[in-house]
Amino acid sequence: MAKKADKDPYKAPLEIGSERALRANIRAICQRFNADPDLARLLIVNPILAFEDAGITLSEEMRAHVMQALRFPPKQRQRIAALEDQIKPALAARGLDDSLPLSGERRAELVFTSLKLQPLAKDREGKKAPRALAAERLIDYAPRHELLGLLARYERARQGALIFQRRSVYDAYKAGKKEHRWIKAVRFNV
Repeated sequence: MAKKADKDPYKAPLEIGSERALRANIRAICQRFNADPDLARLLIVNPILAFEDAGITLSEEMRAHVMQALRFPPKQRQRIAALEDQIKPALAARGLDDSLPLSGERRAELVFTSLKLQPLAKDREGKKAPRALAAERLIDYAPRHELLGLLARYERARQGALIFQRRSVYDAYKAGKKEHRWIKAVRFNV
Protein backbone atom coordinates (compact mmCIF):
# COMPACT_ATOMS: atom_id res chain seq x y z
CA MET A 1 0.00 0.00 0.00
CA ALA A 2 1.42 3.40 -1.03
CA LYS A 3 1.82 6.11 1.54
CA LYS A 4 -0.61 9.03 1.44
CA ALA A 5 2.28 11.45 0.79
CA ASP A 6 3.20 9.50 -2.38
CA LYS A 7 -0.30 10.04 -3.82
CA ASP A 8 -0.68 13.60 -2.56
CA PRO A 9 -0.42 16.04 -5.49
CA TYR A 10 0.06 18.89 -3.03
CA LYS A 11 3.47 17.61 -1.89
CA ALA A 12 5.28 18.19 -5.22
CA PRO A 13 8.00 20.80 -4.63
CA LEU A 14 6.95 24.36 -5.34
CA GLU A 15 9.57 27.11 -5.61
CA ILE A 16 8.62 30.73 -5.02
CA GLY A 17 11.24 33.31 -5.96
CA SER A 18 9.17 36.46 -6.42
CA GLU A 19 5.96 38.11 -5.33
CA ARG A 20 4.60 37.45 -8.83
CA ALA A 21 5.25 33.70 -8.38
CA LEU A 22 3.64 33.83 -4.94
CA ARG A 23 0.50 35.44 -6.37
CA ALA A 24 0.44 33.01 -9.32
CA ASN A 25 0.62 30.01 -6.97
CA ILE A 26 -1.64 31.23 -4.18
CA ARG A 27 -4.40 28.76 -5.09
CA ALA A 28 -2.01 25.79 -5.00
CA ILE A 29 -0.53 27.02 -1.70
CA CYS A 30 -4.00 27.33 -0.13
CA GLN A 31 -4.93 23.86 -1.38
CA ARG A 32 -1.84 22.38 0.29
CA PHE A 33 -2.75 23.88 3.63
CA ASN A 34 -6.44 22.98 3.29
CA ALA A 35 -5.38 19.36 2.64
CA ASP A 36 -3.48 19.25 5.94
CA PRO A 37 -5.35 21.08 8.74
CA ASP A 38 -2.65 20.36 11.35
CA LEU A 39 -0.03 21.97 9.14
CA ALA A 40 -2.34 24.91 8.39
CA ARG A 41 -2.57 25.68 12.11
CA LEU A 42 1.23 25.83 12.24
CA LEU A 43 1.10 28.87 9.93
CA ILE A 44 0.29 30.89 13.04
CA VAL A 45 3.33 29.56 14.90
CA ASN A 46 5.80 30.22 12.06
CA PRO A 47 4.62 30.59 8.45
CA ILE A 48 8.06 30.11 6.88
CA LEU A 49 8.58 26.75 8.58
CA ALA A 50 5.02 25.69 7.70
CA PHE A 51 5.68 26.59 4.06
CA GLU A 52 8.79 24.39 4.12
CA ASP A 53 6.80 21.48 5.58
CA ALA A 54 4.22 21.94 2.82
CA GLY A 55 6.94 21.53 0.18
CA ILE A 56 7.06 25.23 -0.67
CA THR A 57 10.53 26.70 -1.01
CA LEU A 58 10.79 30.47 -0.69
CA SER A 59 13.84 32.42 -1.84
CA GLU A 60 15.61 34.43 0.87
CA GLU A 61 14.02 37.62 -0.52
CA MET A 62 10.56 36.06 -0.40
CA ARG A 63 11.10 34.71 3.12
CA ALA A 64 11.92 38.24 4.29
CA HIS A 65 9.01 39.70 2.28
CA VAL A 66 6.46 37.26 3.71
CA MET A 67 7.64 37.77 7.29
CA GLN A 68 7.71 41.55 6.88
CA ALA A 69 4.25 41.67 5.28
CA LEU A 70 2.73 39.49 8.02
CA ARG A 71 4.44 41.22 10.93
CA PHE A 72 3.90 44.75 9.61
CA PRO A 73 0.58 45.04 7.77
CA PRO A 74 -0.36 48.51 6.43
CA LYS A 75 -2.18 49.59 9.62
CA GLN A 76 0.82 48.63 11.74
CA ARG A 77 3.17 50.62 9.48
CA GLN A 78 0.80 53.60 9.72
CA ARG A 79 0.72 53.31 13.52
CA ILE A 80 4.54 53.29 13.65
CA ALA A 81 4.76 56.31 11.32
CA ALA A 82 2.18 58.24 13.37
CA LEU A 83 4.08 57.55 16.59
CA GLU A 84 7.35 58.63 14.95
CA ASP A 85 5.66 61.88 13.86
CA GLN A 86 4.79 62.57 17.50
CA ILE A 87 8.05 61.41 19.07
CA LYS A 88 10.60 63.10 16.78
CA PRO A 89 9.48 66.70 17.43
CA ALA A 90 9.31 66.01 21.17
CA LEU A 91 12.90 64.71 21.14
CA ALA A 92 14.11 67.63 19.02
CA ALA A 93 12.38 70.11 21.37
CA ARG A 94 14.52 68.70 24.20
CA GLY A 95 17.67 69.15 22.13
CA LEU A 96 18.08 65.42 21.58
CA ASP A 97 18.86 63.52 18.41
CA ASP A 98 15.48 62.62 16.90
CA SER A 99 16.56 59.50 14.99
CA LEU A 100 14.58 56.41 15.91
CA PRO A 101 14.69 53.80 17.30
CA LEU A 102 16.53 54.84 20.44
CA SER A 103 19.41 52.79 21.76
CA GLY A 104 19.42 51.72 25.40
CA GLU A 105 21.92 54.48 26.19
CA ARG A 106 19.78 57.14 24.49
CA ARG A 107 16.68 55.92 26.35
CA ALA A 108 18.55 56.23 29.65
CA GLU A 109 19.76 59.72 28.67
CA LEU A 110 16.20 60.80 27.87
CA VAL A 111 14.66 59.36 31.04
CA PHE A 112 17.31 60.19 33.62
CA THR A 113 19.12 63.23 32.19
CA SER A 114 16.65 65.09 29.99
CA LEU A 115 13.42 64.32 31.87
CA LYS A 116 15.28 64.10 35.22
CA LEU A 117 13.27 61.12 36.45
CA GLN A 118 14.52 59.00 39.32
CA PRO A 119 15.28 55.39 38.37
CA LEU A 120 13.03 52.70 39.70
CA ALA A 121 14.64 50.51 42.36
CA LYS A 122 15.08 47.58 39.97
CA ASP A 123 16.86 49.80 37.42
CA ARG A 124 19.43 51.39 39.75
CA GLU A 125 23.08 50.49 39.43
CA GLY A 126 24.08 51.01 43.03
CA LYS A 127 22.95 54.56 43.79
CA LYS A 128 23.23 55.71 40.18
CA ALA A 129 20.85 55.66 37.25
CA PRO A 130 21.58 52.94 34.71
CA ARG A 131 23.70 53.77 31.66
CA ALA A 132 21.24 51.95 29.41
CA LEU A 133 17.52 51.27 29.59
CA ALA A 134 15.87 48.36 27.78
CA ALA A 135 12.89 49.12 25.54
CA GLU A 136 10.60 46.86 27.59
CA ARG A 137 11.38 48.91 30.72
CA LEU A 138 9.76 52.02 29.18
CA ILE A 139 6.31 50.75 30.12
CA ASP A 140 7.18 51.18 33.80
CA TYR A 141 8.19 54.81 33.23
CA ALA A 142 5.29 55.63 30.88
CA PRO A 143 2.95 56.95 33.62
CA ARG A 144 5.62 59.46 34.63
CA HIS A 145 5.78 61.30 31.29
CA GLU A 146 3.68 61.41 28.10
CA LEU A 147 6.74 61.07 25.84
CA LEU A 148 7.70 57.84 27.56
CA GLY A 149 4.21 56.48 26.96
CA LEU A 150 4.58 57.26 23.27
CA LEU A 151 8.00 55.62 23.20
CA ALA A 152 6.68 52.50 24.95
CA ARG A 153 3.87 52.18 22.35
CA TYR A 154 6.39 52.79 19.55
CA GLU A 155 8.74 50.05 20.80
CA ARG A 156 5.85 47.59 21.07
CA ALA A 157 4.65 48.47 17.56
CA ARG A 158 8.16 47.89 16.20
CA GLN A 159 7.97 44.28 17.35
CA GLY A 160 5.26 43.71 14.76
CA ALA A 161 1.63 42.75 14.81
CA LEU A 162 2.57 39.07 15.00
CA ILE A 163 5.58 37.49 16.61
CA PHE A 164 6.58 34.13 15.15
CA GLN A 165 8.18 31.33 17.13
CA ARG A 166 11.64 29.85 16.63
CA ARG A 167 12.14 26.37 15.17
CA SER A 168 12.29 24.54 18.54
CA VAL A 169 8.84 25.86 19.52
CA TYR A 170 7.46 25.15 16.04
CA ASP A 171 8.80 21.57 16.23
CA ALA A 172 7.18 21.11 19.66
CA TYR A 173 3.79 22.13 18.23
CA LYS A 174 4.33 19.91 15.20
CA ALA A 175 5.21 16.90 17.37
CA GLY A 176 2.14 17.49 19.56
CA LYS A 177 4.22 18.36 22.64
CA LYS A 178 2.46 21.71 22.68
CA GLU A 179 -1.16 22.25 21.79
CA HIS A 180 -2.74 25.08 19.87
CA ARG A 181 -5.76 25.56 22.07
CA TRP A 182 -6.13 29.07 20.73
CA ILE A 183 -7.07 27.96 17.22
CA LYS A 184 -9.26 25.10 16.10
CA ALA A 185 -8.81 25.22 12.33
CA VAL A 186 -7.48 27.24 9.42
CA ARG A 187 -9.25 26.98 6.09
CA PHE A 188 -8.60 28.99 2.94
CA ASN A 189 -11.19 29.73 0.27
CA VAL A 190 -9.86 28.65 -3.13
